[in-house]
Amino acid sequence: MKFALESYMESEGLPETERLLLRQQANHSFSLYRRNGEHLEHPLGKEDLLAVLTGMERFMVDNNSSWKKEAAKPENRDKAFIVGDTIMDEPYDLEGNLFSNKVDISNNNIFAFGAIDWQELAPYLAGPHHLILPPCLTIDRFDSYFQILCDKEKLRRDSRPRTKRTDAHFLEREWKRAYNDSDARAWVLQQLGLREVVKIALVPDAASRQAKIIQTIRSEVPNCFKDYVRASNIAYLCYAALLLEPSDKEDSVGWKTRNEFNDTGNVNVFGDTRLVRDALWFGSRILSSDGAVKRMAEYIATPNIKTTGMV
Repeated sequence: MKFALESYMESEGLPETERLLLRQQANHSFSLYRRNGEHLEHPLGKEDLLAVLTGMERFMVDNNSSWKKEAAKPENRDKAFIVGDTIMDEPYDLEGNLFSNKVDISNNNIFAFGAIDWQELAPYLAGPHHLILPPCLTIDRFDSYFQILCDKEKLRRDSRPRTKRTDAHFLEREWKRAYNDSDARAWVLQQLGLREVVKIALVPDAASRQAKIIQTIRSEVPNCFKDYVRASNIAYLCYAALLLEPSDKEDSVGWKTRNEFNDTGNVNVFGDTRLVRDALWFGSRILSSDGAVKRMAEYIATPNIKTTGMV
């Protein structure tokens, strides 16, 4: 491994400062995968983290949960707490959310998961690490070397409300988000056979439509493990079913979901859906107190895909 790393740095002609940084980064534990869960060998890879995780009780964690406190408990040393897009994307304080004193890594049981887009992530990296990684899914350990992968100054500068961000990188990322969310909205409406979500409350057969969607969800759930595309489709079907929930009260899950769906400026509209997608891919439980997440887990109705407020 050391020889491969040194050869790479020599062939790239990296200056000594970058070589020192990359040698430190090489101690970080990460694994790369295709969307079907196939492990991609990498010269800096140290372990198959998906294999490690499948041998542990797994929890995809939500922002509203006490995952940091739970992960730090000695009795939860053998449980895996997986941080996905929802944790990485929604909070303003990225540095504090990932590297604060509340994130205790002593149990070695916190992991990060996501689909890599190195074009988007490059500005946050502190060195040349990204140059040797292909587009794929990645699992990272929250180890002592994880922090040096990121440029904390840039994370701190970018941990601001969206209304105060005007840099080109942020604006391009927001454009991509809006474009993807628009596609997702169109796909969900297509599954419902509707043009506007606001009309759902007027559909007389909403309950039967929802029942058919839930039937499809439950038939496909066993095939979602390590199938990223299928897991994504089923998660969005869960969201479609959520839109068909009764709306007799303004604080109901259905009413809130439709209100968020119709708000095209809501940048976190599919945050819960991505959380469910990742849980389906891992075959994990979800640590969340969110009503919408709990309802989607009820649609899935399988023993290990369920929400819990506490471990």
